[in-house]
Amino acid sequence: MKFKSDIIIEAGEKRIVAKSVLNVMAAGIKSGTEITLICDGPDEKEALETVARAIEDGLGEA
Repeated sequence: MKFKSDIIIEAGEKRIVAKSVLNVMAAGIKSGTEITLICDGPDEKEALETVARAIEDGLGEA
């Protein structure tokens, strides 16, 4: 990811470092699962908006 901020996805008891696509895929989070996005760093606002938009758009899935 292009952001300097730390990006974490929380889903239930799982905390996933979202800067790694492999970590996100390995987490096995299913569609419809409630998640929390945590962004912390110098570009956190932009990171949060970008990641949230990507998730809302289906992460490129058709």
